[in-house]
Amino acid sequence: MHQLPEYLLPACDLSADGSTLGPITIKRSEFALGYVREHGGVLVCAAGYSPRPWHNLQPATMAQMMADWFAERQFESVRVLKASRFNTRGELAEFLKLENPAGIIGDAQHLDRALILAGKIHPQKSKGLQLIPVPGGALTPRAALLEPIKKRYASLPLWVQDSATFILHKTPVRRIQLSE
Repeated sequence: MHQLPEYLLPACDLSADGSTLGPITIKRSEFALGYVREHGGVLVCAAGYSPRPWHNLQPATMAQMMADWFAERQFESVRVLKASRFNTRGELAEFLKLENPAGIIGDAQHLDRALILAGKIHPQKSKGLQLIPVPGGALTPRAALLEPIKKRYASLPLWVQDSATFILHKTPVRRIQLSE
């Protein structure tokens, strides 16, 4: 039996309270919907719950919210996974466990970083991944500014990334507000 190619659609943003998908995730989803309808395949949504306290009204995992958005548009070729981390690395880790990971749909700048991380997570499966950029980009101006820094961070060994994550989230340093 021939399996359809699977495309990761990384989540990006939620509304201020977390109750709905944000405009950038919707823009990516609209493009991904058209792409997969035209080329065939399965969209993979893997984002979990936002750890941000102001997203206190998030009704389900972001992956499930995305799948619901697709279902409202009569598109059922979606696979829902739940990443153990609420970031690109977590989504990629789940995606690369699949039998037929074919590509990643996202902003061009984001795709470069995603491919670096995929290579660290699963070097063999990352080699054949197709990178599918959303035309016109889908990053906020702030995210576009941070992306080169995130790309350099992604180049670090995973143990260094894990150490930095621990310091930023599990120590008193976490009280420093780094995001909007």
